[in-house]
Amino acid sequence: MYMNKNKKQALNPEIVGLFCIIIAAVCASIYQPYSSILSDDDFSIYIYGAFSYLGSCVFCIVFFIVNMLMTRKKKEERMLLSSFKDYLFTILSGFSTVGANLFLLTAMRFARASDVSLVTNFEVLVTVSFARFIFKDKVEFYNWIAAPFIVSGAIILSMDFSSGEGVKFTAPLLFALGACICWALENNFSRLVSNKNPYQVTGIKHFIAMIVDFIAVLIVGGKVTSYQKPLMAFGIGSFALGLTFVLYVNAQRRIGAARSSVLYSLSTFLGSLIYLLVMQVTPMWNFYLGAALIFTGQATILIFTILKGRQKKDILTRDLT
Repeated sequence: MYMNKNKKQALNPEIVGLFCIIIAAVCASIYQPYSSILSDDDFSIYIYGAFSYLGSCVFCIVFFIVNMLMTRKKKEERMLLSSFKDYLFTILSGFSTVGANLFLLTAMRFARASDVSLVTNFEVLVTVSFARFIFKDKVEFYNWIAAPFIVSGAIILSMDFSSGEGVKFTAPLLFALGACICWALENNFSRLVSNKNPYQVTGIKHFIAMIVDFIAVLIVGGKVTSYQKPLMAFGIGSFALGLTFVLYVNAQRRIGAARSSVLYSLSTFLGSLIYLLVMQVTPMWNFYLGAALIFTGQATILIFTILKGRQKKDILTRDLT
């Protein structure tokens, strides 16, 4: 009876995973809008990326130290990287992050932000496809049901109907497609080390990205004329990159790469909403239609995940009684 009571009080890991990925999406939603707001001819988008990843690294270092102090008597709970495969997948994930970031920043430099956002929304389908067919991860049927809703909603949300020009598919948008592929690889490589210390994994990945971004600044150019923008980028990076990816790794550990990617796409809608609020732009009809489609996809995954968790709990309860 005592064991049964403890099992009933235990938190469902899938519900915890859902909570982590939704909070991650909320945190991540501020990164891309402010990249457009803060960057200019002097404070280039590459400088913004470099200081953002610096903020993420500092965040991870601080919490890694705290984690080490809190687990000094329980070292088995630290879940540090140990094997060659652990470091290999972490480094591969880091270079995938670098590729995605450079592709995205380059696309945003030469193409319209709305067009870039349109193409990057295909990350969801690429991640789910990679997870199923390359990394052999289990993909539940409801992910395939939800993904088209989320992708189509994100596409509609990204289109600029106010100018009457529609979407222009230009050469720079190939960089955005490259970012999708790199993000999909990163998501799946991260899944392979999701049972390790999230501060260590995220810190290594974002340290690699920070170094490459600063090298890009030296090559492309740009200058810092005041301390305000670097500090803002540093703060944004701490939460929109550092906290986001720590939560993302924790979510992958519990619900897998496919569901994490699909639910994480909520950040597309939230990012658009933040941009509209900051720039004081009145949304058009496509904003509401896109939001409805995205929420339909999100609700599909949430409902099926909760139902699946309840079924497991009922089976466990019957086995223990």
